Amino acid sequence: ADTYGGGIALVMFGVPVDWAEDVRVVKFTLNSGDIKNNTTNGNGGGIYLMRNTMSEQSQELKDKLPPGVLDGIAQIVLNGGTIQGNKAKGNGGGAYQEKNTEFVINKNVTISSNQAGYNGGSGSGGAVYIASGGKSSILNGTFLLSNNKANNGNGGGMYCAGDFSVDKNAIA
Repeated sequence: ADTYGGGIALVMFGVPVDWAEDVRVVKFTLNSGDIKNNTTNGNGGGIYLMRNTMSEQSQELKDKLPPGVLDGIAQIVLNGGTIQGNKAKGNGGGAYQEKNTEFVINKNVTISSNQAGYNGGSGSGGAVYIASGGKSSILNGTFLLSNNKANNGNGGGMYCAGDFSVDKNAIA
């Protein structure tokens, strides 16, 4: 990908007023699948999760949006699987999440061999980059980070400027 989300880009974006009835809060669930060997020249080699920008739209659009859209949070839920071998020239080799987003791990997930700042770039969060205002949590199972790196940046495994929690029933 040229800009972001080498494997998957979940994007909440501004839309023309006549499209307002089709606007939904983006959510993605991975059930024991793989996101592998993707690249981007921007952020999020495997996954890019963008914040809900609908709340930043004009009043004309706000009046036409379905209930709940303005308050909705873009979300990724992983129920097992792997994020492996992805590369971002910027931040988040495996996954990048903006503010006002949620990244949830419910079952065993492996995030390995991802790279932030590849090909001469500079990036933090080899496996996962959580921007300020982003929320990530491990609720069940095992979360394994291995063999990730951040070239010219911070957090080979994880860079967290937002909230990160591990439930008492989970292992990280």
